[in-house]
Amino acid sequence: MPKEYTRDDIILALAIEAFADQDIVDLTTTAAGAADGTTVIFGDIAYGSSGATTTSFHDTYMHLRRFTGLATAGGASTITLRTSMGDPGVNVLANFIIKITAGTSSGDTRTIASNTSANPTVATVSAAFSSTPDTTSFYEIYPSGDASSSQIIRSTKALHTGSFTVASGTITVAPGFNGDLGVNMLMGIGAEMLFYQGERFTLHRSAVNRVLRNMRYPAFLPVTLIPDGDQEGSYTIGTTPSFTEWSGVDAPTTAAKSSTSYPFPFGRQYINVVTAATDNEGIQSATVAVDPDENMNVAVLVQKTPAATETATFDVIFYDVTNSTDLKTVTV
Repeated sequence: MPKEYTRDDIILALAIEAFADQDIVDLTTTAAGAADGTTVIFGDIAYGSSGATTTSFHDTYMHLRRFTGLATAGGASTITLRTSMGDPGVNVLANFIIKITAGTSSGDTRTIASNTSANPTVATVSAAFSSTPDTTSFYEIYPSGDASSSQIIRSTKALHTGSFTVASGTITVAPGFNGDLGVNMLMGIGAEMLFYQGERFTLHRSAVNRVLRNMRYPAFLPVTLIPDGDQEGSYTIGTTPSFTEWSGVDAPTTAAKSSTSYPFPFGRQYINVVTAATDNEGIQSATVAVDPDENMNVAVLVQKTPAATETATFDVIFYDVTNSTDLKTVTV
């Protein structure tokens, strides 16, 4: 598979290339700023009593990339963030995306449904983690692009005069950073910022969008005679055989379209199937008309879950509907 790059990866790479002549391109906060999101503190630019002036960063725009840190605890659907992040405010992180990139539950990506007003704050996610996060779980939190969170402010500007406190590395900005639904968002430790001297982040974002819009890249799609063979259709899986849709066989416990573990090599959805401890439960594709002398190749993309513990087997069956006969059975 080709290497995958996120939009954030592209934004950071472009910023580093475009602003290579700047002293600072990206920095991470080292202390908690004001509760209303109007100050950000960077220990790396605390010059003591000399080396900079209070106007060193005037006309500099700052853009919040993400929050990062090690979790301090977790539950089935909760994660307790780093203590030093401070108290960001109740539900200020709602609709933000959290990714576990290392440690327990690594690889999980979830949407934050709510968060407490506390230090450390506890974030509740929309779907349970694959494993309970713990002190080894390193997370990244990205501001939401959800339409319901249109009042988020993640790009701001240093004040024109007196914006920089030299001794502490504190920059005063306006407007203050806001989270979900316009709630003030404190910038604690672990807020990663991009610095734009003299130009807005929106110009950078437009350049990224223009490049992505004009890119050409290979797409891998399964070639199939089966309607909805690529699983792109969204509908309720029924119990009656169909010429257009997948259907359940012998009433499986669960048979539903899902995209929880997206992305996949093929398509954006799959059918999640859970069966009881009985034979013959499962799903079947739409019925396809074929010639009696036609040669057929059958391939099915399937995965047991969880792969590490699942021991039961299942069958992939090439079935003759007209004669009610199993033509070929492969046990997986």
